[in-house]
Amino acid sequence: MAKKRNNSRPSLQPLYPILFISEENTLEIPVTDITIDQVGVKAFGLCSLPKAWTLPFIVVSSDMLLLYRNSNEEEKTNLIRQWAIRIIKALLSIGIVNNDRIIVRSSGCMEGLNERGKFCSVDGTLINIVQPLSECLHKLATDVDLCDQRIPLVIQQYVLPISARGHLSNERRFSKESRDWLGVYENIDNRNSGNHFNINLRNWRKKIVVSNYINRPLDCNISALVSAILEIPATWTYQSKIRLHMEWIWDGHQIFIVQADQESESIGVDPTKVCLIKSSLPNTFRPKCIKIVDETDACRYSKINNVITYMNLGLPVTRLYILDDQSIIQSIASGIIPTELEEDIFQLVKSPLVIRMDIDTDDIASRQMLPRNEVRSLDSALTWIKEQSCIWIKCKTKNNVAFIFHNFVPAVSSAFAYAAPGQRKVLIEALWGLPEGLYYNAHDKYIVDTQTPKGKQLTAADMIRFEVSEKLRFKHFFVSPDINGCWVPQILKPPYDWHGSISNQEWVKEIALESRRIAEEEKQPLSIMWFVGVPPSVCSRPVFPWHHEIYDSKINSRAPSHRKKTPFDESLNIKTSADIEVLKEEVARGKSRVRRIRIQPLEDKLLRDKDTLRTIGALAHEIDAIILLEGGILSHAYYQLMQTKAIVEVLLPFEDFEDKQEFYKLVRDKVPTNIEKGGETVRKTLLSGDYFLKALQEKLIEESFETLDAADKDSIIGELADVSEVVDGILSLLNVSREELKQHQDRKRDKAGGFKEGVVLLETQNPFPAKKMEKAGVSLFDTPDAIDNLTNTSISMPELFELSHGIEKWTDRREHQAASEVILRIVIPTIGDSWSAETPETVIDAESGNIIRAKITGKRFGARLEIVLSIFTQLKQLKLF
Repeated sequence: MAKKRNNSRPSLQPLYPILFISEENTLEIPVTDITIDQVGVKAFGLCSLPKAWTLPFIVVSSDMLLLYRNSNEEEKTNLIRQWAIRIIKALLSIGIVNNDRIIVRSSGCMEGLNERGKFCSVDGTLINIVQPLSECLHKLATDVDLCDQRIPLVIQQYVLPISARGHLSNERRFSKESRDWLGVYENIDNRNSGNHFNINLRNWRKKIVVSNYINRPLDCNISALVSAILEIPATWTYQSKIRLHMEWIWDGHQIFIVQADQESESIGVDPTKVCLIKSSLPNTFRPKCIKIVDETDACRYSKINNVITYMNLGLPVTRLYILDDQSIIQSIASGIIPTELEEDIFQLVKSPLVIRMDIDTDDIASRQMLPRNEVRSLDSALTWIKEQSCIWIKCKTKNNVAFIFHNFVPAVSSAFAYAAPGQRKVLIEALWGLPEGLYYNAHDKYIVDTQTPKGKQLTAADMIRFEVSEKLRFKHFFVSPDINGCWVPQILKPPYDWHGSISNQEWVKEIALESRRIAEEEKQPLSIMWFVGVPPSVCSRPVFPWHHEIYDSKINSRAPSHRKKTPFDESLNIKTSADIEVLKEEVARGKSRVRRIRIQPLEDKLLRDKDTLRTIGALAHEIDAIILLEGGILSHAYYQLMQTKAIVEVLLPFEDFEDKQEFYKLVRDKVPTNIEKGGETVRKTLLSGDYFLKALQEKLIEESFETLDAADKDSIIGELADVSEVVDGILSLLNVSREELKQHQDRKRDKAGGFKEGVVLLETQNPFPAKKMEKAGVSLFDTPDAIDNLTNTSISMPELFELSHGIEKWTDRREHQAASEVILRIVIPTIGDSWSAETPETVIDAESGNIIRAKITGKRFGARLEIVLSIFTQLKQLKLF
């Protein structure tokens, strides 16, 4: 059954009729009668856009796919031919002709945003429509995930996106306000592919009157204007009060919107209601088997040692109980549970009870992500303790193990804070719900500048001077207990998905203050776990620390820069244990196309399973895939992944996590001062004379390259402003005014013209005076008009671009007394984005037939070049140096 449309907010509405082909006939569906159940989501979205912005299309009933599924091979062939006759007639009637390219696209009735990419499309020509039609039907009919779905087909005119294509979306996950859009621009030639651009609609800045464009095509002949033209459909959507994800293509002359999917309203969980779970234990409780933690336990177990530290600093703590008698734990493993233990736990489970484990070891990796469980009955508590005791005894480790008991702490949100002795800034990562949510999910980041490196002298009175910088992000998931006490990912209910996880800035400052005090007390850089928004009935203060451990800030520098995704890469999302099995199968295949692995577990047992992380890390390393981590870099999951050999790419890093960054580059005059205002210390020096001039000249080249790489109008203008600023710096140093520069500019323009007409010089020739120009049939004595016609040569833009970026290369070979030398000389344009050149294969050992071939590839990043030399040889050993 198709999804019902959510009518709680405005939705897409059809603007023009659809030509529809059913099993019986061809008809035009009026605007008022068009439904998703009949035409599918894709067709519904297309007909809800202004017609001038899209490409003509028709819809084929889902009955065709249903008949195809139930037919044998001969019947399928006849079925397609019979329907194709009516499809061709319908397409001709809307202006598509025989040689036009068309595309056959699925338009599932449940094909919304969450199902993007699951369906298929096949392009071809109208005259040969049977081929794409057959291929599309076959793919849909054989896809086991779609076997029970009704899927109409959209058959649409197809325009090759010879220039660019991309996406444009104001989905809530991209922007809190529907007027703000995120776009992706992908060049077909891979130049500047993957560039993102933003559209922020503000009437006071630039008002777009959509009615002036509603019946006009989205004309565009310059790539830099693509984002500006897309402001028109963005404004139309915003004024319609809807959120859309649009796909667009650009053929160099016109932008076409080829898909529009409306975002459905999210239904999630209110994180502020989760903490209403009552958690109380009478003060009269006196345990018989377990015991209240003390300083003796703190010497052996880190989780207990932390609590003693907090107590010594006057910070709030919750009551903790411990069972670490190894003989009792061995008895439990054998099935004998002391009566006193049952009586103790019976009292504790009157409120939700959390049981954690700890071991007496100094190895941080071993202590992290140990088993824990929330229980709400005596039986479930005893069963879990028995299971874990059995597992631990089988490990035969020399370390003692402890069970730590405490009642559930009902906090609205949680946080990890990084603080170090003598460092004035505290970094905080926060998310609604339990700390486990920070392991894998998007979250908020706060940087608090405490204004002094002297942490021991800080008091609550100093918090008024603290400066807080925050980066609030869209948060889709958080972790909280379900009705059975299982800790599971939950979807956040708007508006909490964009609200700050720490609602009170004073709480942020308090976390920073106390984190600095804890770090000074421990004399180590620490990652400190906090509960935030704790009710007064549980704790006297709304924030209190829960656990901390030494954090190596250098571990962050081992994460590499982003690896660019290629069209051949596949991604795998690890949500369940079954997904891990899929990853294992990929590794077993030998050659896997999975290059990106995202960990976002939906199973409670995967949230804290360090063995799972180690397995994923090892498998990722084996197939050279990167692990995309959206969770916090201060969390245990990040630390565990970094212990493997896998490449971990952090999606939401602290951009300035490193204490020290070296630049040694010329910057704008106020940059050091602005950095100092942000709480950092800087070292700077001043240039003068020729060194200053040389630095400015180099800066001019750097800014020019950034102008070359700018992909849209606003970016180009911004980079030109930087170029102009550098020019002003050079003029000032040379004591030359702008007016004098303008005079030089005017003289050159009068003599040679400007750069407004796009004239490209292809070649020159100097013929003998008496010789006829054979191709044109004119001589130097012919009229000027004839010569002008000769010099105006037609050449395609792509061909011209290719010629102007050509690589000149020569190869040579030299024979030396003890070796052979193959020489490859290349000359490349400095503005080239990427290039390659190869030597021919050269035999280096005539008897064995061993050959060697070298390939040089280059990639430009701004004004810098990366050069890679690859040598291919059959030799087992090859020494380059």
